Amino acid sequence: MIRIDKASQLEAKEYVLNKTMIRPKTTIWSPVLWLVFLIFVGSGIGIVVTKIFDIYFQLTITQSIIFIVGSIVILLLLGMRRELILCIKCYQHYAPEEYRRLCLCKPTCSEYALIVLKKYNFMKAIYLIYIRLTKTCRDTYKIDYP
Repeated sequence: MIRIDKASQLEAKEYVLNKTMIRPKTTIWSPVLWLVFLIFVGSGIGIVVTKIFDIYFQLTITQSIIFIVGSIVILLLLGMRRELILCIKCYQHYAPEEYRRLCLCKPTCSEYALIVLKKYNFMKAIYLIYIRLTKTCRDTYKIDYP
């Protein structure tokens, strides 16, 4: 719900310009380690599934590779929400304050992204984040809660 009346604009401007920047406790390694974990677990699951299917169906090398890569891709898709949350928290931790204050909305774009990633399914969250970054947060201070 987007509010653009004068009172909302003043409230959003005050929020953006005077808000204390939250720096989440995280490191640059958090999203990297999560991604590596997903790849290793996906590989392990793929190898186990391949061995089980190979006993009954004598899989070819190509089919084995497809099972392993497919397992990795499925696990990456399932873990992508957490990966994006970790990336956003890294952005909030490491991005300079001047850059983070470029957002004209209340809540800020990174806060909005965290809210929609927790509230909606992954595809809808990605769509809402895209709309927010490309169309909503542009020329006027406004209040835009998901």
